[in-house]
Amino acid sequence: MELPSVVGVDRADGSVRAVDRAVDKAAGPGLPLRLGRCFLRER
Repeated sequence: MELPSVVGVDRADGSVRAVDRAVDKAAGPGLPLRLGRCFLRER
């Protein structure tokens, strides 16, 4: 069983590029991929 790659996502340009690269890497051989995001809520 392959463990998934995990990529954190935010609004930064580097984050978007990281997601693109991770999807490309995982899609070819059919590897699992998990994307996660979090945010701070202003009070």
